[in-house]
Order: sequence, then structure tokens, then C-alpha cells
Amino acid sequence: MTELNSACVRITQDKQIVCRDPGTANTLTFRNPTESAVTLIQLDGCQLTQYDSRNRCDFLLIAFAREHFVELKGSNFAHAITQLTCSIEDFSRDPKRGAKYAFVKFSNRAPNTTVSQKWKEKFRVNYNAVLILMSSQQTHLLQP
Repeated sequence: MTELNSACVRITQDKQIVCRDPGTANTLTFRNPTESAVTLIQLDGCQLTQYDSRNRCDFLLIAFAREHFVELKGSNFAHAITQLTCSIEDFSRDPKRGAKYAFVKFSNRAPNTTVSQKWKEKFRVNYNAVLILMSSQQTHLLQP
């Protein structure tokens, strides 16, 4: 796991935790009804600067020993997959076995194709991750 810059890490017990793309209105909200301690790490634009050419997702949220990798995307599905896989490989405590989620929140319509179904299976097999593609203002419930 890559060492983290403490300026990019926030521990919160908020009931709602919002991951927001500063350049757009694209957001993904996590509900934390138990107000448990959650670690939110801003990867793109903080942990990784504009001078770092590596492909990484926007956020990593850790709650109840589960990692939640978040990519807020316009519409480029292939690039989102690259960003998530690189982030899991670099920032996960256990890239192959630890339970994790990988979210792509599109500002446009989320793809629902054979290709996206194949990627969901690859994430499950290769990373023990549930790949979730969404475009509406859905929230994700954090639970033990």
C-alpha cells in the first residue's frame, strides 16, 4: 500500500459523507447512520498531484474494514476502469482478497452493456470487489 499524505486524509463520523468532483456537480453520497468513524482519502488532486501522471480514482473511503474506491466520471468508462484498477493495486491493504467496492458515478448515463458485465466479473474475481456503476443521485449505505 502506498504511503498516504496526512493532508489528504479526513476521519469523519458524519451521517452523510459526500465525495464531490470539484470541477463538476458530480457527487456520490455515502450514508453513515451509525455515525461510525470513516476514513476519507482524496487521491486525485491531493494524494496525487497534477504532476503525477499515474491513473488513480478520486477517493478512497474506508468503513467497517471495507474499502470503497470512488471514481466520479463524465462518460469515459474505459478510463474509469483503468483508474480504479490502478488505485486498488496501489492503495488497497489487500488488493486480491480484502472486501471492497469500486464505484463509478457517471455524470451522464451509466453503461449497461456486455462489456460492463464482464468488468464486474473481473473485479469480483481479481480484486474481491463489487463494481457498481451509477448515474443517478443514489446513495450507498455504509454498514458493518
